[in-house]
Amino acid sequence: MKRLKRYSRIVLTMLWLAMSAGAVGVYAYRHFRFPSVPETFPNGELVIAIDPSYPPFGNIVEDTFVGLDIDIGKALAAELGLTPRFVMVNFDSAYDAVRTGAADISLAGLRVDTARMGDVHYTWGYLNDGVMVVSSSASADGWALGGMRVGVELGAAGHAEARLWSRRVKAMGIETFETPDGALDALERGNVDAVLADAISVRDYLRRHPNADFRAGYLTAEFYSGAVRSGRRDVLYHLNGAMLTLLNDGTIGALLERHIGAEPQAVSP
Repeated sequence: MKRLKRYSRIVLTMLWLAMSAGAVGVYAYRHFRFPSVPETFPNGELVIAIDPSYPPFGNIVEDTFVGLDIDIGKALAAELGLTPRFVMVNFDSAYDAVRTGAADISLAGLRVDTARMGDVHYTWGYLNDGVMVVSSSASADGWALGGMRVGVELGAAGHAEARLWSRRVKAMGIETFETPDGALDALERGNVDAVLADAISVRDYLRRHPNADFRAGYLTAEFYSGAVRSGRRDVLYHLNGAMLTLLNDGTIGALLERHIGAEPQAVSP
């Protein structure tokens, strides 16, 4: 009998805990769930801050906003069932637009900046503009640079990365050029063995030189992303969901190819 009573108490205690957990779950869902899209954007608009002076991200052609960020903004709005509305900013005011609530998201050619993360949240990155190592061989990574002549744009991020790798591998030579095109032209002619350059420059070059037989791989990551006001996690939640869908279904990839060129042929790890 004592065992039966003890067993009954255990069962009742477990049932009470389960009911309590369920009640807490219902309360949390009702009070801490993210608002729906109509609740988050009650006017039915996605207000997007853009910089139309920074092609290929933003530009004005015949009094019309055009560019990569404009097309991404339109795609995000369509995915959320909203109407896009663009407000014009420059780089200095791109963050102010979301901090003051003048825009829901700033798509103004912004790179993720950890120093600003106290004021804004960043969405999923839509473009990696990190330094790439480009070569005509089947091997394109940093550790393969030993003994190579490496072309870089003088003073650019690729130049700084090349100096780092010159201390990691043996007999690596660095040759500087005035532009990334100059370095990539030298690679095509066989005057250097590899080039370190930012991804946008590489993609743009390959768009203009479709017969160049290059392989490429990333050495660093520098993401372009949208910025949302720090307190608006509901906005971030919906925009990140839409951005992830557009990344996964190929929409972003197609826009990147249209505006800056296709992703270079990657080397298998």
